[in-house]
Amino acid sequence: MFDSLVKEGIRENLLADGFDQAVVEAYMNNCDQVDYGSTSDRAIISQMNRTILESKYIVEYRELNGIEENINQLNRFNNAVIMLKLPESRPINEMTKALNEEITS
Repeated sequence: MFDSLVKEGIRENLLADGFDQAVVEAYMNNCDQVDYGSTSDRAIISQMNRTILESKYIVEYRELNGIEENINQLNRFNNAVIMLKLPESRPINEMTKALNEEITS
């Protein structure tokens, strides 16, 4: 049940980012299962903590009154933040490359 919620959230996020629905569906069709894992990678943990702090700031600064109503706006912001592990890139750029590779392979 939780896996299907995660996958639906990913689908909605990709569509909100402006990806073509056919491309998103092709990508999602290749996602048979959701895998979870732990990490002790300090850079990844730092990135997650930074995202939480920035998200809290955005919610307060932009006076977003409820995360449920404003999740797409917050996700657009987070998808444009430069990643620590890939300092030359943003999540939206990496996802664009991954989806382009998906449809060309």
